[in-house]
Amino acid sequence: PLMPLQAVPSQLPMQRCWMPNGNPAEGAVQSQQSAQPAQPAPQQAPQTAPAPASQEDLPSIGSAGHYLGQCRPCAFVNSRGCVSGKECQFCHLCDPGEKKRRQKEKKAFFNTMRQLQQSMREGWPSRWG
Repeated sequence: PLMPLQAVPSQLPMQRCWMPNGNPAEGAVQSQQSAQPAQPAPQQAPQTAPAPASQEDLPSIGSAGHYLGQCRPCAFVNSRGCVSGKECQFCHLCDPGEKKRRQKEKKAFFNTMRQLQQSMREGWPSRWG
């Protein structure tokens, strides 16, 4: 489902589509191990680029959710060019390599989840309890 572009603020930071860095399971383990309160990250001035004013300003139909982090990268736009052009259902605004980066992150996440499930089946909690 495509959201009307009027719902998107006129200025949003231009950045890679949102995906959590690292592995969510690792973050949970690290947060349980850490007894100290987290230090706030230093504020950096975000690089901003104006969001398109209308659907016609977008390079493809699939780019509509890019600024909300709800897009799926086009595998062809940065390599040999996308033959679908503006009618492409995938995002033409994502950085080169974004699709591959997401695939690697997804694979690593599921590998970690499989390892955690295996540890649970082997009695992992009883060893640490």
